[in-house]
Amino acid sequence: MKKSLLVLAFAAAFAGSASAAVQSVDAGNYTFAYDDSFWGIAQGTVFGRSGNTFTFSNLGYSAAAAGQRSGESSSEFLDWAYVGAVSVQAKSGYQIQSIISGAVGQIATTVGGAEGAYAYAGADTYAQWNGRGGFYSDTATYSEKDGSASLGANGPYSVSGSANLGGIQRADLTYFQTGGWVSVAGRNSSASISHDVSYFTVQVSAVPEPDTYAMLLAGLGLIGALVRRRAKQL
Repeated sequence: MKKSLLVLAFAAAFAGSASAAVQSVDAGNYTFAYDDSFWGIAQGTVFGRSGNTFTFSNLGYSAAAAGQRSGESSSEFLDWAYVGAVSVQAKSGYQIQSIISGAVGQIATTVGGAEGAYAYAGADTYAQWNGRGGFYSDTATYSEKDGSASLGANGPYSVSGSANLGGIQRADLTYFQTGGWVSVAGRNSSASISHDVSYFTVQVSAVPEPDTYAMLLAGLGLIGALVRRRAKQL
């Protein structure tokens, strides 16, 4: 009995703290809510809004590695969350069509002069809404002594993708992940990656009126009748 009461007390305390961390923004046709404890608002993350785009900047995730005479040096960062990091609720008469989300940061690689030296840096982001509609996007730079290949470029990078939600009333971010990694070899080789900003762009539309559906069905019926008449004439 005491154990059950303890579990219930813990669950109630956790629920209270979780709800206290949720912040809501009235965006007119919908409400954008986020968990400020996950985003680290108290630790210096800055929340912002521009139109239908919501940003979390000054995140401060980074990884860096410096080459050695022999062997490999590497580093990485990873951040993820389940339900509660972000949610969008359409107001009456509106529906959510899609949400674009992504990450912005800096990426750089430098290759030393030794044979076999290389430097690699990469970043990715993944978002899933209501257990579906997820996307995965990544970017990377890679270069080596005596031959090179690269994707992206040294400097700013942005990875993003769009989840088509097809007109739902509420969208919950059920899984969200951003990561970055670096790997280098050879003296004077170096690589770095940072994740500075996460953003979400919400697209909503008005729910079609019943008479709109009726007109659409009537139009489809008329087209079908014309097709049948033409087929008989042939």
